[in-house]
Amino acid sequence: MSIAKTCIVCPKGCQLVIEELDKENNIISVTGNQCKRGEAFAKEEMYHPMRTLQTTVKTIFTDFERLPVKTSGSIPKDMMFNVMKVVKEVEIEYPMHVGDVVVENIINTGIDLIATTNMRI
Repeated sequence: MSIAKTCIVCPKGCQLVIEELDKENNIISVTGNQCKRGEAFAKEEMYHPMRTLQTTVKTIFTDFERLPVKTSGSIPKDMMFNVMKVVKEVEIEYPMHVGDVVVENIINTGIDLIATTNMRI
């Protein structure tokens, strides 16, 4: 059995084909990648998919109602819904700047949620 994935490591978006796993759950081969990073991405996607979250959080300011934020690193894909439950409850009460920590060590991942823009209030 083959699994198709689009590589998201770079803008090329290579169409990867991951060949069926063997009895020990190892990937037999990865094709369609134009570089070694595509092969590494395919293996990570099969065994431990990770994502960087980019979203917004509420603020108390009427002229700046949402603050863009992102995770400072990748988090396990299967934790994304739990992270979003925390994000949904955040409300910014003072001006933030690029890189300011909004939520430290979100759900014990070791990754912070940080501001990605300066609030001009």
